[in-house]
Amino acid sequence: MIPTSESHKGVHLIAHRGWSRYFPENSLPAFAAAIAAGADEIEFDVRVSRDQVPFICHDPTTARVSNLSGDCSAYTMAELRNAQIRLPRGEYIQGLGFPTLLDTLQLFGNRIGMNIHVKETGEDDVALRQLLAYVKEHNPAGVYIAGNLKVLAAAKQICPDIPRCCLAGDADGAKLLENALQYECMRLQFRAGRYQQVDVDRALQHGLITNLFYADVPEEAEQAIASGILGLLTNDIGTVRQHLVRKGILAGGVREGRSG
Repeated sequence: MIPTSESHKGVHLIAHRGWSRYFPENSLPAFAAAIAAGADEIEFDVRVSRDQVPFICHDPTTARVSNLSGDCSAYTMAELRNAQIRLPRGEYIQGLGFPTLLDTLQLFGNRIGMNIHVKETGEDDVALRQLLAYVKEHNPAGVYIAGNLKVLAAAKQICPDIPRCCLAGDADGAKLLENALQYECMRLQFRAGRYQQVDVDRALQHGLITNLFYADVPEEAEQAIASGILGLLTNDIGTVRQHLVRKGILAGGVREGRSG
């Protein structure tokens, strides 16, 4: 059953790839910093190594965020763990490496909500099956799968009880909603500049939780929430949250959003 909008009035701030403005994106330190800064959820990206271990990385290649080069799928997980990860300003950190999905779930799964953007599922959908096994054992709150149509279709079949967030068709707000309803998603994620107010209103009328990718300027974050966005992704969780608290939009742990 998809919940009605009355059941999720609160606005949630989602740290996009962790607190990625100041920490290495999609890294364990970025996730820990986001939690310390007051994030409600962390968002991260899942890919699969050559030896079929789900791990955390946004790009299909390793060069932008590490000292490695080439496709992610060309490396074993041992090699990825030994990589040097790049800070936002370009310096490398030795001894950090790419985290696995299981690392991330075990460290943070019972501490914070998780927007898990599955980029690829791997052989026999190993990423989804690993996530399902973890959820069955630990029953963490606030975990959901975000992805394209292929990922949503696989998730609906393999782990139907884990909520889904539709990303497919985010260049068009109306198409995004159509896909979200077709794949029985609980959420959909708009892309900044590619949706209209009517798209948000219709999503809320259908009982969907409305995410937005993304807002780093505090005033833009404030405007998005006023329009009915309930899940706000940001690369600068500390700055955005502080602004919203100061404006009284987030106060004393109570987050007030538009219910639709």
